[in-house]
Order: sequence, then structure tokens, then C-alpha cells
Amino acid sequence: MTTKQGVLPSQEIRDLIQNGFIYVPKEYENQTISDSQIQPASVDLTLGNMFYHIWGRPTAEDLKSPHPPPHSYLYQVKLQPEGNVLVNNCTYLIPTREQFQNLPDNVRGYVNNKSSSGRINVQTKLTTQFGDDIIPQHHTGISYNRINAKLFPIKVHLGDTVNQIRFIYGNAEVDDFTIQSNQTKNCFLYDKTGAPITLTKKHLQEGLITHLDLETEIIGWKAKHHPSIVLDLSKRDYKEEDFWEKLKVNEHGSLLLEAGEFYILATKECISVPPQFALEMIPYNLTAGEFRSHYAGFFDPGFGWSKDESILGRPATLEVIPHENMFVRDGAVICKFKVERMRDIPDKLYGDTLQSNYQHQLGPQLAKYFKRS
Repeated sequence: MTTKQGVLPSQEIRDLIQNGFIYVPKEYENQTISDSQIQPASVDLTLGNMFYHIWGRPTAEDLKSPHPPPHSYLYQVKLQPEGNVLVNNCTYLIPTREQFQNLPDNVRGYVNNKSSSGRINVQTKLTTQFGDDIIPQHHTGISYNRINAKLFPIKVHLGDTVNQIRFIYGNAEVDDFTIQSNQTKNCFLYDKTGAPITLTKKHLQEGLITHLDLETEIIGWKAKHHPSIVLDLSKRDYKEEDFWEKLKVNEHGSLLLEAGEFYILATKECISVPPQFALEMIPYNLTAGEFRSHYAGFFDPGFGWSKDESILGRPATLEVIPHENMFVRDGAVICKFKVERMRDIPDKLYGDTLQSNYQHQLGPQLAKYFKRS
């Protein structure tokens, strides 16, 4: 590997696989990691062949064993070809089919939800003896997905993907001064007309600041509670009105977000990720009110971008869970993005040759499991 710091692109992820740093154990009939799993700046992790219904997160000592000790779970079940149901608001531990061992010097992995699992409030954590959502350089041992479906039961299958891992060599973060100095060459934010947004303190505060959009035809969605309806992750034909209700502002132009409910909203700014960068959505502390503003955090090179400038940014879809009842208005600060440099331009880009589900979203788009009514 070169000593250039940054996020590893798709071609270097393939090198990690070919050299055995990422591998599929012999217990699986198919030990191949398909190229479709490799994204521009990450690799999709798939579910393994067994799941455990657990009482709570196992200890680091428990996770050192090849299998969780019996005292740490209620029961274990083998994943069947036709799929298995994970009951909502229960926690499960499922080994990832992809495992890791002794990453190259100064390389570490970070994990985040896939957009589609985040948009149905399937909360996942990659869990190992070293902590959650991180694969340190010295990692050995088993990695698991810890999954809790918060809205409704889900049916999962061997090979389903709910999260993804990004690998970083050294320090990849780009500071505000560098972002601002290069904004004429690399534009990250556009307005709805396609005009570049000049980055001032409104949009640049130790990362890119974005704001809530309540002026679109559909401003967002609120999840319905369906403890008896199972959502099969292999299907793409669910009716949106069976699971969601459309949101409207009140007569005063504000929107009430209720504590503990799950909302899909969107940014007013259109996000663009040039090929030499990657973005990560990170939590933002509000001065008034408390809510979790996202679960899916990785934005790959090429999102909202095209070489011929036919695409000048796309709104980011947000998963919002308020911790208290709160009113929000159009233009409220909603989230922040960390900018990271790539080690090299990926040999595949989001929305280019990939089947990218959200490259053409123009507002708060639901997950790929739902068809438009």
C-alpha cells in the first residue's frame, strides 16, 4: 500500500479481499465475496447462517469465543433458505458472512447502516470483542451484526445486507479551511436550482451543515406501527401507504415531531460527492430540542454527482427520532457531514455503473422495499 492517507477506494477493497484480510469462513458453501458487494468506498456486509436471540449485548469476553456462550442468549436458530422472522423490538446477534483478520498497518474499518435498513429503522451495530462499529488493525475473532427492528418484524435471509464497512488509512478528514479553499473546484452543496452554494459559517462549521426542507410536495413520512405485519427484505413491492403516512405542516408553517416516533425527512441543500471524496453524516447537537438525525451515514463518491453535470446534487434523506415533542420549521439545522478524502478515485462510482437506488431522489424517498403509490 502507498502511504497516502484517506479512504480506501473500491479497487483497494478488492486487494484486501484477494490478500485474505477480508474472507468468508470455510463453513459457508459460497466463499466468494461478490463484486456487487463492493461499493465505491465501502463493502456491503451480509448476514451469516445462524442467529441468536440475545438478552443484551454480550461482554467482550463472551465475544472471544467462536460462538456466544449459552448464558448470553435465549435461543439460537439456523437461517433457512426461505428466511426467518426477527420480531420487532427484540435484539438478535447474527454473524457476518464476511470476517476480518489483521488488517494492514494503519488501516481500520468503520461500519454504518445501509440506507435501506436505516430508512425502516432497523438498528444495527457491528459487534466484536473490540467494541461496536469498528474493526481495529489488530482485529481477530468473530464479528456479528447486532440487530433490532424497531418498527415491525422483518424477514431476513442468508446473504441479506443491512450494513457496510469503510476502510481508512491514517487520517482522512478534510478540514474547513481546505473545503472552503477548494469550493470552486469541488462543490459539495447545491441549491434546488442547481446553483453552487457558497460555503460560509452557515454551511461550514467543522463539517458541512445542512437544513430541513419543508417546502417540497411531500415533506416527509411518519412510520406506522405494525407489530403483526412482516417486511421481507427480499421484496420490493410493499405499498407505502400500508406502512407510512405523509406529513404536512400546520397552519403556522411548522411541523410537530412526536417523541419516540420515526420520521423520514430531507435536506434543503442538494448534496454532491465528487469522486475524490467521501462523506459521512454525523450527529449534530441542537441548541433547542433533542433528536437522533440519522442512522445511515456513508455517502459514496459519485452520489449526487455526474461528470457531464447533468446531476447537480441530490437531497439527503434523513431518519429522525425525536427524544421529546418538538416543533420544527423549514430551514432548521438538521445534520452535519464530515468530508473525507479518498486515497484514489474509485474504479466504480455511485450512480454510474452501479444499481444505485437513491441517485435520483428529489426529496424524502422511502427505502427500496416500497413501490410508489
